[in-house]
Amino acid sequence: MEKFIGRFAFLKARWPERVICLLLLALFLVSLVPLLGIGMYAFPRTDDFSYGLPTHQAWLETGSISAVFSAAIQEAARTYREWQGTFPAAVLMALQPGVFGDAYYAATPFIMVGALTLSTLFFCRAFFHRFLGASRTRARIIALVWLLVDMQMLPAAWEGFYWYNGAIYYTFFYSLSLFLFGFALLAILENKTGRRRVYAFLACLFGAIVGGGNYPTALLSTLVLVLMAVLLAIGKNARWRSLLPALLFLLASFLLSIVAPGNAVRGAYYEGAGVLSSIVKSIYFAFGCFGDWLTFPLLLVLVFLCPILWAMAREARFSFCYPLLVAVISFGLFAAQACPSYYAMNSYGPTRFHDIMYYSYIFLLVLNIYYVMGWAMRKYEIRPKRQMAARRPGYSWALAGFLCIALAVSCYYQRDDIELTSVNAARSLLSGEAAQLGRETQARQALLNDASMASVELEAYTVCPEVLLGEHDGGADAGNTPEILAAYYGKESVTIR
Repeated sequence: MEKFIGRFAFLKARWPERVICLLLLALFLVSLVPLLGIGMYAFPRTDDFSYGLPTHQAWLETGSISAVFSAAIQEAARTYREWQGTFPAAVLMALQPGVFGDAYYAATPFIMVGALTLSTLFFCRAFFHRFLGASRTRARIIALVWLLVDMQMLPAAWEGFYWYNGAIYYTFFYSLSLFLFGFALLAILENKTGRRRVYAFLACLFGAIVGGGNYPTALLSTLVLVLMAVLLAIGKNARWRSLLPALLFLLASFLLSIVAPGNAVRGAYYEGAGVLSSIVKSIYFAFGCFGDWLTFPLLLVLVFLCPILWAMAREARFSFCYPLLVAVISFGLFAAQACPSYYAMNSYGPTRFHDIMYYSYIFLLVLNIYYVMGWAMRKYEIRPKRQMAARRPGYSWALAGFLCIALAVSCYYQRDDIELTSVNAARSLLSGEAAQLGRETQARQALLNDASMASVELEAYTVCPEVLLGEHDGGADAGNTPEILAAYYGKESVTIR
């Protein structure tokens, strides 16, 4: 048995963390090439036109940035009265890049991927480095792994990165919530008064914006800040007061969004579930997501992170006394994101909403593995015969056991083959499918932007790259009705044959 244990001794050695971090950074940058490259063929669709109509007209008539922003605010006010209360989101929806020219719509994936990358790196530094005490290198490793999983195995990358209206409402506001959490943590941890005030101010600013964004993110942000304040108060840490301004700004914006007259108008189109029913259905939905998303590739990623998380837990200053409570709270936060959708529409929401749940799902898995490792490690160390126990390669056993469990669970939960976003994008680029879409889009836009033509007849798209447009029954034309196109481009009529 001792010889068998000795075979795993190499797992106890310290990893060359800086080399791993650099390799992960290189892999991340390489993965961005096809992911962003195919974005040049993205084009506005459906709500991009409806929300962008007034700002597009303002730009054509005046060529003034200030006029465009004024039109965006007026559109948000109209939306607040007639459809939904998420007023900061409505302003950003009206500012889709295509309103300044169809070619600028290609900036969409750069905006979304950039926001997600910067916010994840910032939050991981604040949480894992400043709060948990991990080294900056380890925090970066976790951030890069998190980003790679988010971007490559996202449930609906086409809505999360390439469709502006859907991505700005979910992925972008989720990214803003990470900035909110990061600044809230720094406001608690910072000892210098000046810096602490700056962090508190920035947390207030992001709280006001996030509170008026999509309801799942606003609700989750509220619950997280309340939880942080309660835990600090229970621990008799006076710094909980530093969270109050940000929490008040978040709640004020959230409540202002909830009481919007437009919500009642929109609610008339749907039959929502009650409060208790929404909670029960959200929990059921969250369990389903947990099983569907716990794939073999993800389990391998978690195993890859185990040495880093083990080292972090070993050096942490926490007692790790409540693993079950942490798991229950984590799952509750995860499931709570689905409550607004069930309450308003009695459904689990669009796939772009699933994207932000997936982002949080990865983080909560990593957090719980870290906490369970810390709990098991401290429980193991307090056993009798501590000196003898210390000589045993407990870490090797833990990692080997976790690997076995991961493989067993993956065999049960594995449903379909996982296709990475960058691989899918590269396939469309190399096959010429994306270029064909680009040529057809340019031909259409040339006709639509021709002021001499009052009526336009367009050829139907012949290709529909999945990474850009999803699996639409109507192909690339799904949702782009002739009426929307005619209104946006100022035509008397548009037909698609």
